[in-house]
Amino acid sequence: MSKNTNEEIISSDSDQLAECHGHLLPDLNHSMWDMFHSTALKYLGRDAVVSLWQPNTHLNNLLGKKKASDIETEELTEAENVFRWNYEELLGAVELLAGWLQSQGCAEDKSLVAFVWNSAEWVLFFWVAARMRMTFIPLDPRSMEQDSDEYIKRLRPSIIVVQDEAAAAIMERVSSHFKDAKVRISCTTSPSESWTSLSNLSSPLPKAHPFDNGTSTGQEVALIVFTSGTTSTPKGCCHTAANLWSESYDFDPDTYTEKWLIHTPVSHIFAVNNSLRSFRYGGTIVFASKSFDIYASLKALELHQCTRMSAVPALVQGLLSLPAFPGKERLALHYVSLGGTLIKDEDVRMCKRLGSDDVIQAYGMSEGAPITSWLRDDRLLASGHYPGVGKVLPGCRIRICAPASRDVLKRNVAGELHIGGTAVITGYLDGADPEAFYTDEYGSWLRTGDQAAIDENGVLSILGRYKDLIIRGGENISPAKIEQCLGQIPGLFAQVVGLPDFIAGEVPVAVVQSLMSSTKVDVMNLVEHLGPSYTLAAVITLEELGIKQYPLTSVGKVRKNILKELASKHFNVESEQDKKLSPLTKAAEPLTPPSSKGSEMFDSVTLEPLTLDEDSLEIQETCEKLLEIWATLVVVPPSKDVHIFDFADSITLLRYCDKVWRSLGKKLYLQDFLVHKTVEQQAKLLQSRDATSKDAVGAGSTITLSANELTRTKNGPPGVSDMAHVNGDPLRFVETRVATSKVLENFSLSWEKDVEDVIPIKDSFFVVADGPRPQSFRHRMAFKIEGKSPATVRRALEKGLSSRPLFRTMLVKLPDTTPVHAVIRPGKALYDILITEKNGDLDDAAIQQMMLDDSGKSFSRIQMLQAVIVDSGASTTLILTYNHSIFDAMSMIPWVRDLDMLMADPDTALLPLTPFKLFADITYSHQESMPATLDVQFMVKRLSGISKQTKAFWPPQRAPGWMIATDQDSEHRTARMGARKAEPIRYPRVVKKVDVPHMSALKLKNIPPVIVVKTAIALFNIQQTGQEYAIFNSLDAGRSWPFMPEWIPLPPAMGIDGPTIEWTMNMLQILPDETVEHLLNRIRDDQEELSLHTHAPLFRILDGLESEGPFAMDALLRQTFNWDVSLHYLDGYKYGDDDLTTLKVLERVDWPDGGFFWEAGMLSAEELCVLATWDDAQLNLEEVEGHVESLTKIIQWITQPESWVKPIGDTLKDK
Repeated sequence: MSKNTNEEIISSDSDQLAECHGHLLPDLNHSMWDMFHSTALKYLGRDAVVSLWQPNTHLNNLLGKKKASDIETEELTEAENVFRWNYEELLGAVELLAGWLQSQGCAEDKSLVAFVWNSAEWVLFFWVAARMRMTFIPLDPRSMEQDSDEYIKRLRPSIIVVQDEAAAAIMERVSSHFKDAKVRISCTTSPSESWTSLSNLSSPLPKAHPFDNGTSTGQEVALIVFTSGTTSTPKGCCHTAANLWSESYDFDPDTYTEKWLIHTPVSHIFAVNNSLRSFRYGGTIVFASKSFDIYASLKALELHQCTRMSAVPALVQGLLSLPAFPGKERLALHYVSLGGTLIKDEDVRMCKRLGSDDVIQAYGMSEGAPITSWLRDDRLLASGHYPGVGKVLPGCRIRICAPASRDVLKRNVAGELHIGGTAVITGYLDGADPEAFYTDEYGSWLRTGDQAAIDENGVLSILGRYKDLIIRGGENISPAKIEQCLGQIPGLFAQVVGLPDFIAGEVPVAVVQSLMSSTKVDVMNLVEHLGPSYTLAAVITLEELGIKQYPLTSVGKVRKNILKELASKHFNVESEQDKKLSPLTKAAEPLTPPSSKGSEMFDSVTLEPLTLDEDSLEIQETCEKLLEIWATLVVVPPSKDVHIFDFADSITLLRYCDKVWRSLGKKLYLQDFLVHKTVEQQAKLLQSRDATSKDAVGAGSTITLSANELTRTKNGPPGVSDMAHVNGDPLRFVETRVATSKVLENFSLSWEKDVEDVIPIKDSFFVVADGPRPQSFRHRMAFKIEGKSPATVRRALEKGLSSRPLFRTMLVKLPDTTPVHAVIRPGKALYDILITEKNGDLDDAAIQQMMLDDSGKSFSRIQMLQAVIVDSGASTTLILTYNHSIFDAMSMIPWVRDLDMLMADPDTALLPLTPFKLFADITYSHQESMPATLDVQFMVKRLSGISKQTKAFWPPQRAPGWMIATDQDSEHRTARMGARKAEPIRYPRVVKKVDVPHMSALKLKNIPPVIVVKTAIALFNIQQTGQEYAIFNSLDAGRSWPFMPEWIPLPPAMGIDGPTIEWTMNMLQILPDETVEHLLNRIRDDQEELSLHTHAPLFRILDGLESEGPFAMDALLRQTFNWDVSLHYLDGYKYGDDDLTTLKVLERVDWPDGGFFWEAGMLSAEELCVLATWDDAQLNLEEVEGHVESLTKIIQWITQPESWVKPIGDTLKDK
């Protein structure tokens, strides 16, 4: 046989993309019987199967030989007295049994379910099913009592096979559906007449007749194996004959006959794959025992000289540790295939001690295996080991995509592994989990849920399961990375799980088999170099958990869900299972038990360094206690005079504050660390608070901190600890620096000289910052400034920009496509990029054209702000274009106010605002925290069932894409033009002012104008759709600090100098009999509750909605309501509530991506403005004018006092 290579073919145009395709395999249009029949005829006298736990006379009746009871006892050696069939005997038994089953009415295209152990019967019935062209379904006998009824009900098999009479009795007791099968077989004796005893069948039996359906195409389902079901309902993996031909391809063949030791369960793909490779190429499979027994495996290796074995490192270590291990000289093992874990050099050396010449790692799943592995002569294995599970195999495809997307990432970037090819199934049984599969020009792909990366050599590394990832303060922590690090300690076996933590969300805990000669401190010290995010919160042994070994799956994988439950109970924190059983009513406590001391609330602190007696005994004691607390949080506790920002990130500082409160009953706040940077200074501060009585301060006082005090400045670019999205990870820092530098080099800027900071972008703003068209979510304002020269205007603008970091940002996309804002230092180099000056006495028409220029080339995807200063002689025009990811209405009002003052006097001192970076960092770092989880749970519950309400979605979609104003740069331009009923509207906008004289009366009833308009929009939707639910998106100002414990005081969120706005979905049920006033009150109460959860991370909400997520996203884009406090722009010399002295608003235009935007705001106490903008490919002007008229009528109707007691049904009928 010629040797084949598995060198990958890169399917992308760029070798840097993480996508590899193995060579295509020919001749897959054969049946499974073709595989066995051709092998059997070629190797008739060669052993096919050996079962060490079954006697040599077993199943003699199928061969026409005497039964065991009729044979005189012979003296046989232990190696001889075992079941053994050659290919001729197996072929004959299969033909006889298939013929008998055909005579019982069993037909092709049905299924055969086998609850059997690793046994001769498994082999027999596998090939009987293949002979009859039936689907073979091996099931774990251990699951019979609990799951057999459900399996039989789902599968409706024609044949059921169980191992023995006891198993048949269990089936009769627990399954009400087994009688539907045509034939029921017990492999030994039978408990009743309804069961046929395999051991009592005897020759002559009818011969099997040929297939009825002609030649196989290879597409018939030949095998169904089930996933483990440790995290969800087991899914049936339907393998066609073509799949199995691909999976059993020998990509690295030997020249001599192999003996395969099969000791993993035959209901698992590992055992199936190894067996099929043996049968395809004339090898022998050896069953050591009916279920895994390490002593039996050793016996098979020694007495029966097995040459090949699949294993996990723990199994290999177990073999070597047995007292009876004979030494590698007495074994014939030459090939070990390792799977199920990350492989280290130590594991390879350990396998060599078994005498194996080659130790090869492989990767596969129940859906297809193997997918990747190694050729033994690969140059990368010259030293014996190379990190990774190998290269793509023939018949397979692999790619690494950004999570929850199909975007292929670059090499060496971690993402989700997608697999495909003829070796991978294309769907689950009964169409389960269809979202896991998709098809492109290469064929079908499966999203595996594994976190992985492909390096520059095409080698795949599995980093862990996404479900196993530990989410610490918004950062994904890979348990496998910590486990691999801990593997450096000889003899130490560790599994890492994440346990709930109120501040961090989750923290990593190592569960070790035993500490051996190490200490827990040794274990914790070893991971220190990985960064603060990977710091172990605790180390615990199996003995402390009350177990002797790790809970394992049938193939030796650790059941981390069970391990996590045990660790959660040990530390008395709420586990995932507890959350499912009862509502989450409180956040998880820290892993170290709090002291018995009570907590005491202090109402005011000073931010000046304290000058207490340094020899104070109390301070020393407090300092020691604080250091003890640090010892529970970091591997190496700091000394009392080390600045904490040098070794702790924001998550760790919050956990520190929490433990201080719980242990000492005293409060430390985040702001304290800006002044009290060392443990010693914090001890003094706590002593001062202890000595300060509440009465001395005054009841009701709160801690305040100015924006100046919050702003930390530093020279040079940001470091690892300065960026929340990096969270201490050096690799992420390098990725950020490289990606930013690549963007800046186009502007002749650099990381070292010009980058001031990097600010994370929340997930709901990803599409805002980087939309599908250049104009996406841009906002343009134009001002006329009388009597000011362009130089004065530029000077004022530069002064304003120096105080607004977000306006000085460039958009940077990291390798995994995550967008961030890079803040550029103020200076001429930046201002020359952001500001363009136009001279030449341009007339009003030319200036107007510049203000309304919507061509794609006039927008920068990188610059978040663009400014144009136009010299028009007596006046100057200033045109500012912003991306909405750097502002909202609440932050725009003070900006326009400041700009107006600066135009009058560029030397005006501006009041400092709360830096947006603090808000952005907190939002990012705590998006996986327990408070964030509670917010997500609220939103998911609120939107549950949205997929059933699609008839309530408005407006209707008539053209692809959702976008307002120009779509000339859209990929859907042609289709959208075809859908329009009229010429495109350049800036679709309908404005209507409404008199609402009774609005003040509603205010007295605690119903503000925003609730009136929101209620009217809900009624408008019911009127349009005829449904009982109104579904639309509303923009919440979000002026609050997300996910923060109430006791942590922060400056007023109203002063944050950036966008805190959030998208919030409404699915409001409208009851016709409900009165107007009652509905207004209900929607007000609903809005108040909604605002408490407004910062729930959007991506987590969509994930929580599972299959309903896309429906929620669809509704989110269709219709939006925004209460706009800036609608005073209709008066050119007003913006917000402020009179402008030098700026006159000339124009304001937007390019949002959406279907329909309602904006509303009060112009006066009795006048309301409604502004509608819309996607004119979906609705025309006449339709929208009618909709605005309808809404304003509803508003007027529900604001009239006589309507408040009327039922809602009245307006649904009449308005």
